[in-house]
Amino acid sequence: MERTQPHENEANFSIEEYGAKTSEKEECEEQLLTEYATLLGFYLASVAVVTGIAAEQKRLRRKIQCD
Repeated sequence: MERTQPHENEANFSIEEYGAKTSEKEECEEQLLTEYATLLGFYLASVAVVTGIAAEQKRLRRKIQCD
């Protein structure tokens, strides 16, 4: 099977160009980190609320329950 050279209109999937830093990628990286931090905070708050409700209703295991 012969490999052909990519045409000009085809996308270039080279690793060097994909990994190169650009201003767009840096902006996107900051946005993704912000979104991740927001979701992580929401998750932790949700776990705290559910754990609090379970503790009030005495539905936690004895090892975990707060007296």
